Amino acid sequence: MSEKTYAAAVYIRLSKASADKSNSIESQKQTVYSFLKNYPDIQVIEEKTDDGFSGTTFDRPAFAELLNDIKNRKINCVIVKDLSRFGRNYIECGRYIQRIFPFFGIRFIAVCDNFDSSNEKNPADFFLLPFRNLINDAYSRDISLKMRSSISARQKLGFYTGSFPPYGYIKKPDEKAFAIDEKAADTVRYIFSMRIKGISAQNIAGYLNSQNIPSPAEYKKQYCKYSTPFDKNSKAFWSSGAVLRILQNNVYTGVLQQGKEKKLSFKSKKRILVNHEAWICTQNAHPPIIPGYIFFAVSDMLLKDSRTSPNTNRLYTLSGLLCCGRCGRLMVRKSVVSNGKNYSYYICPYCKNSSSTVGKNSITEAQAIDTLFASVEYFSKNISANEISYCLSLFVSKAVVCDKQIKQIYFRFSKGR
Repeated sequence: MSEKTYAAAVYIRLSKASADKSNSIESQKQTVYSFLKNYPDIQVIEEKTDDGFSGTTFDRPAFAELLNDIKNRKINCVIVKDLSRFGRNYIECGRYIQRIFPFFGIRFIAVCDNFDSSNEKNPADFFLLPFRNLINDAYSRDISLKMRSSISARQKLGFYTGSFPPYGYIKKPDEKAFAIDEKAADTVRYIFSMRIKGISAQNIAGYLNSQNIPSPAEYKKQYCKYSTPFDKNSKAFWSSGAVLRILQNNVYTGVLQQGKEKKLSFKSKKRILVNHEAWICTQNAHPPIIPGYIFFAVSDMLLKDSRTSPNTNRLYTLSGLLCCGRCGRLMVRKSVVSNGKNYSYYICPYCKNSSSTVGKNSITEAQAIDTLFASVEYFSKNISANEISYCLSLFVSKAVVCDKQIKQIYFRFSKGR
């Protein structure tokens, strides 16, 4: 036995998914301290515990503290129950045990693997070390594959596998489907109703903040006992991004979409997006908050410039609908006053200065509306009743939010039929 005295740190790690009681924190401590009874030259001066951290990465808070103490020469010995508690990445484990620790003069002991780096009389330990680390690495890979397969199977059966339900819903422990959280659901309905009236996401967010309505993040903290170390502000406010995420999420129509992203590797925390075709979708998975036709009408509006004009709450009749026949870009509404009367027209801002004479790049609002009515009347004579009903339903969704002129078009068409 060496006369040198060692200042040791006991390192303990417990995986988040571990159900093995033999690897519990108390069990690891008991194993290490029972071993140390026979080594009076080793004095434990600190314990470092990473509870709920995977062994595939060394990005762990307690391990970082351990390395800092090693660099500051506070300890010269590290003790773990076994190599798997130290880590399951065989490349990184080998780098620390065979390169970094020897560089700093650290004695490394893995009790259950009977490995002691100070035991130079048994070179077989160093020969077997890479194989033991490789086995631990393979075990972690196998567990990762089994967990991912299990999660995917539950998703295909319609079970939600996320930590928290979407804003507007609550998750009951013994039930497969979400239940509607009426308090938050009212806010979701209000957001859709405001957007379909042409109110921008930014203005919707501003209004919600002015009414002190909790944002999704704030609501989660208040009612779901949620906390995060990345929360830099005392209170989370509504933003245009938060509003748009709700408007673009078809979970509110009763559709459950999962598997939108996946981990790059079981050794990495980085996540990558999955192609839309590979998403796991379950129709009618839970009660809808928003009717499907409202969601798709809003989705269509988000693809168009259908916001209200600056400093007004009015959505003009053809907002975001007219495109230039020459370049395909959206046309802009302009107004002029002549002889005391206000005249409105649409013009393509990209073609107005063009010297080309091919095709018009401007049209009055009255001409556009008359052309629209003539087109509807023409197609009404050439399509089926079901197709007419579908077109009218889309037409009505626009009429709800537009001015009197488009309502008159619908009235004239209905009367003519």
